Amino acid sequence: MKKLIALLVTLTLALSLVPITAGAADSIVDNVGGQPIKVSLDGQPINFEYRPLSVNGVIYAPLYALCAALPMGCTVSYDSAAQIATIDAPGVHLGMAVGSNVVAWNYVNENMDSPMLVISDVLYVPVKTIASVFCLMLSADSNVVNLNSSNVYQTIDWNDFRYFIGYKFLSDNMFLSEGTKLYMKGIVYDKATGVPTAYGIFDNGKLRQGAEFWDDGAYYIGEFQNGERNGYGEFHWPDGDYYIGELQNGLSNGQGEYHWPDGTYYIGEFQNDLPNGQGEQYWPDGAYYKGEFQNGERSGKGEYHWPNGGYYIGEWQNDKPNGQGERYWPDGRLYKGEWQNDFPNGQGEYHWSDGAYYIGEWQNGQRNGQGTMHYPDGSEDIGVWADGTYVGP
Repeated sequence: MKKLIALLVTLTLALSLVPITAGAADSIVDNVGGQPIKVSLDGQPINFEYRPLSVNGVIYAPLYALCAALPMGCTVSYDSAAQIATIDAPGVHLGMAVGSNVVAWNYVNENMDSPMLVISDVLYVPVKTIASVFCLMLSADSNVVNLNSSNVYQTIDWNDFRYFIGYKFLSDNMFLSEGTKLYMKGIVYDKATGVPTAYGIFDNGKLRQGAEFWDDGAYYIGEFQNGERNGYGEFHWPDGDYYIGELQNGLSNGQGEYHWPDGTYYIGEFQNDLPNGQGEQYWPDGAYYKGEFQNGERSGKGEYHWPNGGYYIGEWQNDKPNGQGERYWPDGRLYKGEWQNDFPNGQGEYHWSDGAYYIGEWQNGQRNGQGTMHYPDGSEDIGVWADGTYVGP
């Protein structure tokens, strides 16, 4: 069990959103106290083709122009159909959807105070959002918003094979000070290919939250502890399998769900990367099992339902009915008794839909040993049976 689906978080983020634009109910002005709104970077005004605006008291600026003015160099793309903007820069991969307060920053979802908007067919973004993304100092003075880029990105030699580009930050978006724990947002790149291998928030050089990618196409998005997968996340394998749920020490542990490409899926408890404990498994043909698992197999008590309406309730071992159990058929037939490796074995009774029934010994699914067959007309065969055939008293 090991796999994942290659979908960009920036796109997944917006699938459930209803994109919106600034409406008539919004208060939109281009001045504060009669003075035009200005945005400056490192003390120099940024020139905009379209004016910065105040929307419900929040300062917005045209997205393309604002990103173009940043010293780190940004590439902005916009999918007008999905209404999703993507920003790429050294150490940054960002996705924003029109109307959503959530941005996907290096595969970490962050809640912002205000959403990106479309105003008069122009993409506008809160200046505070861009400041937060690039860890820029922000201050406001009447009608002027000031951005300080002193916290420019850093390139760090990660190891012999990788390097890191990122930005230092604190929770209040202030600069790092003496003795303060180091947190950085950024991306780890492969030295040979330049391909990103990890995105997110780093704590003293180890991933805390974000995404990790492997050469074979596998990837993980979620929480980390000391650089290891811990907490909640999702792991995708190159063949299409994926797991979503709790992890500990890099393995699936706790509650989660595992999906196969053919539509089969399991929901329940995991231990050491395998279903262990209570869980449910569903198959594409409509069959399903609910009950106990051990080391990835059905073991303990559980029930299995076939698509035709038949079902088994009882004990399991090694993924098969073993122990005491009952099997029901849609046409009314019933067996209840002992099972071994998916077949009636031992003592049990079988009832036919016409009223006939047998009580006695079974072997490999057939009447074998001592038993009594009761017929609908009241007659009986009592004695020894072999491979389903009555031998005699």
